[in-house]
Amino acid sequence: MRIGITGGIAAGKSAVLTLLREFGFEVFDADRIAHQAYRKGTPGFLAVVDRFGPEALSAETGEIDRRKLGEIVFRDRSALRDLEIILHPFVQREIEASLADSDRDAAVEAVKLFEAGLAECFDERWLVCVPEEVALERLVRERGFSVDSALARIRAQSDGLALNRSRADWIILGTTGLSELRRAIADRIGGLRKSVSMGDIK
Repeated sequence: MRIGITGGIAAGKSAVLTLLREFGFEVFDADRIAHQAYRKGTPGFLAVVDRFGPEALSAETGEIDRRKLGEIVFRDRSALRDLEIILHPFVQREIEASLADSDRDAAVEAVKLFEAGLAECFDERWLVCVPEEVALERLVRERGFSVDSALARIRAQSDGLALNRSRADWIILGTTGLSELRRAIADRIGGLRKSVSMGDIK
């Protein structure tokens, strides 16, 4: 069984992924894979620096500074699109290879699940969402973003999230309590595993 998890920033995707790990799934994080794509010295690193310049680099390490890069791309849709063009092919290849190598139930967390061409890899696609004010509060309080930076990140994803509501097989409210969320996921997985046993899902 393969499950893809998507949703906006600070929606609670990682909590869902953690619970799926508890239920025996092998889990993968597309964001972490993307970070590997632009490690210093890689073709992805060179492409990012060529497009965005030294402003995207850490002065201390010379590596791509994720927060600096975010400040650039989340305020400019064309810049964000250029970054996605650089990263998506690498992420897609790595995830497809990881899923092919896994002999267990597997789940992938990916903000751009549909946009990166990954949706067809999965038996189900889950969307985790929260109201904008909840995501904003989490980014400011838990991750230390300024209000302006947090809003830029949230709103850069808003159009895609609205479209993904119609694409998702299951929508999860990211403000759901952990115990309730665990029960809901257990029920959903139980239904899916029943479908597998009946041959509806390969």
